[in-house]
Formats: sequence, structure tokens, C-alpha cells
Amino acid sequence: MTTTTKKSAHETEDGVSDLLHDAGDRIVALKDESLTTLGKQIDELGKTMKKHPALAIGIGLGAGYILARIIHRS
Repeated sequence: MTTTTKKSAHETEDGVSDLLHDAGDRIVALKDESLTTLGKQIDELGKTMKKHPALAIGIGLGAGYILARIIHRS
């Protein structure tokens, strides 16, 4: 024989509220971690560009040319 306990609407709302609060906390933590990782990657890219400025300019010009060709297709 099994017994079931009915939860009041208030207890159910509190449970959902707790779940949403926990999910929100996880999302904020993920956002903070992502921003930290992105910042580190941008710093590394900047260092690489300073080491090889001609290569960085060439890549930028090449990417710009290809993007212009894609956008201005007739």
C-alpha cells in the first residue's frame, strides 16, 4: 500500500521558485565563466597580433576582401 501526500499550492510554488532560483544562479555562473574565458582568449589574440603585425594586417585585409565580395554579389 502506497501513500501519497498532497502538497499545498504554496509548497509547490516554493519548490518551483527554488528550482528557478538555482537555474538562474547556474546561468550567472556560466556567464561569468564564459566572460573570463573570452577575455583570456582576446588577450592571447592581442599578444599574437603584436608578435606578428604584418600577418595580422594581411589576415584582416583578406577577410575584409572576402566579406566584401560576399556582400556585394550581383
